[in-house]
Order: sequence, then structure tokens, then C-alpha cells
Amino acid sequence: MINQPDLEDICFLFDVLWPGMDRSSAHRDRMIGIQNEISNCFQESASDSNQLLKALDNLEGVGLVIASGLIFSANRDAMVPFDQYTTGWCLEKNILPDHYISLGENYADYCARVSAYVQEAPHLNTILEFVREAAIESRFPISPE
Repeated sequence: MINQPDLEDICFLFDVLWPGMDRSSAHRDRMIGIQNEISNCFQESASDSNQLLKALDNLEGVGLVIASGLIFSANRDAMVPFDQYTTGWCLEKNILPDHYISLGENYADYCARVSAYVQEAPHLNTILEFVREAAIESRFPISPE
């Protein structure tokens, strides 16, 4: 079961993890404003992260980056916020074969691949540390599709 983000999780996503994102505060406020729609997506697809990603992506103004971030914000131990740096870093490190997180079962699989990488990396303890490393180290950022 995938946990649903609350107000604190949404604020963490935009104010702590992605404060440098273009229009971060506007995105945060928009996600807070559509919390009911977000909640509906989680209630309908909480057992399938691939379907949940697609449902969130279908909300106006969300997109794959924010959708994966919303899922991550309340499930930080298993899910991944695929922004351009994280996706690029995954490709640079050969963790993922491509940047198509929304195809078929890819989102769940790609999250599992990143999680396995983090568990094996002696310098990383959490997915959050991996994401922060990606923001610093990625030389070829690529947006997820």
C-alpha cells in the first residue's frame, strides 16, 4: 500500500527537496489546492504505483516529475522522485536502461532498481541521499517521460 502525502509531505517536497525548481512555491501551493484530487488518485490506485503515477500525471498541472515527487514525499524509503537530475544520474550510473518511467510497469521497476542501488552503495543510506547526490553530480540531466 502506497502512503498518501499530507500537507507536511507536500511542503517537504517543494520547500526542502526541490526549492530550486522553477516556480517551486507556486507548484507547492497548487498541489495543496488540489489535495482532494490527489487524495482521490491515491485512494483509487494505492496498490499499484504505476497506475498511481499515471493518475497523478493526468491531473492538470502535475506532470511526471511532480507526480513521482508526490509519491516519494510520503514513501521515502521505497519510491523515487524522478526529476531531471535523478533521471540523468540513473542513466549515467547505468541503473536504468532509459528515461521512460511512465511506460508499462517501469515506474515500480525503476524505483526498485534505484532502491537496490542505494542498498548496495556504501556511501548512501537512503533514496533521499541518492537524489541529493544526483542534484550535485549529474552532468547530463534528462527529464523523465
